[in-house]
Amino acid sequence: MARKPTFILGFKQQTAMKTLLFILTVFLITTIFVDQASAQGVGGGYGSVPDSLLELKVENIKTHKRILLVVGQNAKYRRRSSTHFEKGLITEITDSTISFENKKSGKGTFMHKDLTAFKVPKSTRKKFKGYVLMVGGAWVLLGVSLNPAQGKLAVLNIIGYAVGLVAIVKGHSIKRDERVYLDESWLWTLKAAEPIDTITPGQVVSVTLKNGEIVEEMKVDEIDAEKIKGVQISHNSRQQFVYTTRTIMIADMVVINKR
Repeated sequence: MARKPTFILGFKQQTAMKTLLFILTVFLITTIFVDQASAQGVGGGYGSVPDSLLELKVENIKTHKRILLVVGQNAKYRRRSSTHFEKGLITEITDSTISFENKKSGKGTFMHKDLTAFKVPKSTRKKFKGYVLMVGGAWVLLGVSLNPAQGKLAVLNIIGYAVGLVAIVKGHSIKRDERVYLDESWLWTLKAAEPIDTITPGQVVSVTLKNGEIVEEMKVDEIDAEKIKGVQISHNSRQQFVYTTRTIMIADMVVINKR
């Protein structure tokens, strides 16, 4: 049987590689949109947060890992009587109970001791970083698989596989929900939330700084105890929108308000 010319085999391999990369890219983009849609509904992201509320801090007294739960926040929770997680919007918090609401089961109030785990969604920026790493890692794996190095450069295949796998695993770790599995080492503390604690990723805020600068509109991507990151929205002399990535330290703020 006559052998097919090498260039024909090479062309077919390249075509197959492009097809697989296209399918993978479409799959990952679809996954991102589904994830974002979920984040905007029950199970991820945040709802409308009232200006005056209580904050529930859940902290491990051994590792000091902690999560903060506030009214208006979406989270996944697992009850002691169940083996799977449920999605819900936090509607009320007390020193002994927490109330959730979702479209399927309606409203429910549970004692703290009756909950065994939480999953809290990461910020949009962290999810994006995770997806970028996963896509990059997948491309490396497919490239090495369909067009491997030959001869003395074959060692690059091993390096490529290792880099691709590490990128995918690291990306998934970055994007996945923050998980907390509760036991006796976890302490529940209820307190009045500071104004800054009511600001959540996805919200638009205005900020007055100690130097007199006023940031009239900024969409929040990330926020922690030290800083707030997001996109400042302003106008130029032609009244066109200007979007600027901005990081503001909490210590430099005088006032922060939700718009």
